[in-house]
Amino acid sequence: MSYEIIGNILKTSEFKVNFEHNIEKVILHNDIFIVLLNGINERGELRKDVVNNIYGLSSEGETIWRIEDPKNINSEIPLNTPETFTDIIEKSSGNFLAIARWKTRYIFDYKNGSMNYKTIGNMLKTASFEARFDLDVKEVILYNNTYIVLIGTNNMSESLENNIYGVNIHGEIIWRIQDPRVAYQNNNLDSVFVGVAQNSDGVFTARTFITAEYIFDYRTGVLLENKPVHFW
Repeated sequence: MSYEIIGNILKTSEFKVNFEHNIEKVILHNDIFIVLLNGINERGELRKDVVNNIYGLSSEGETIWRIEDPKNINSEIPLNTPETFTDIIEKSSGNFLAIARWKTRYIFDYKNGSMNYKTIGNMLKTASFEARFDLDVKEVILYNNTYIVLIGTNNMSESLENNIYGVNIHGEIIWRIQDPRVAYQNNNLDSVFVGVAQNSDGVFTARTFITAEYIFDYRTGVLLENKPVHFW
């Protein structure tokens, strides 16, 4: 479905919706329009009158949700301080990120706007726990009460090995992904992971820096299948 943005108007062949503020960005996913309103003023400052500025619209143009107030999972935000979002991102893992001040990333459900957790630096935080890792959190997938967490660094020379973890709903690390060199008895295999994803069938894959993609068990971190990556 095609759409057009004209200032504060989102227009399709089926509907035209006016918002109170100009539209900054739209993501269309599974017939839901995820709409970010502009929260930055002419001086590049956050606008205090634009808060929780992400909406979900149906294919008929009806507002079906407004993003959950991040104060529900982030006690560091003073009660009288509004949160303004500056970007929305759809990740290849299927996650949707709402970016706020200081590049805090909130992960939200595109179907209802509810927030599951946030990441900032090396911290994963939910309403019930806070977990810290040795390196920055790069990706998180929540599935059946297990958080699958990829950590990493932009400096690939820094030591990284088997850098995917499983965390339970109490914030406890319950597994670390199996070392490919051990699983396949080959010391030449790469153990530095740069991506983690879940497909529509619920299959989880982890991709290494150079050599392979692995299917793994989200409950244990055990590698189930080696899928070599070919470069043509």
